[in-house]
Amino acid sequence: MDFDANRSKKLQVGDEVSDPEPSPEEPKAVTYAWFDDLFSYYLFLGMTYELYWDGDPWLVKAYRDAYEMKRDYENQKLWMNGIYVFNAIGTAIANIHLDGKHHAPVPYLKEPIRIRPYTEEELAAKKEKEQDAVIRYLDEWAKAFNEEHDNARN
Repeated sequence: MDFDANRSKKLQVGDEVSDPEPSPEEPKAVTYAWFDDLFSYYLFLGMTYELYWDGDPWLVKAYRDAYEMKRDYENQKLWMNGIYVFNAIGTAIANIHLDGKHHAPVPYLKEPIRIRPYTEEELAAKKEKEQDAVIRYLDEWAKAFNEEHDNARN
């Protein structure tokens, strides 16, 4: 690995950072220069001066991994935000009455979009709630049907 060619490229946020390949011909000053070049990157990641220079070397990897996890989390958050905006715009457009007739309004999402899976208890409660809703609907339908037929007989 040619260190001088690598040194001319300054690290940017989001660049892949890897450990240099040790070479017996490279002087120790080159290795220290590499650490100097990376110092500002790890400051950006939140490492303190003391942790970077005097702390456990494995902390550097932990900070880098934590940054990648945080970046993935932020990306997921922005993607979810796009879904919510898409749903909001779709709901607004659906509620515009272009034909001049009044329609029942299309509701926006009633609850947040679920990210993590349901637990067994939540699934059982959801199933029971859905069954209760079906029973109520069928009871109302039977009541309306019976009233209509009772009125027809009289």
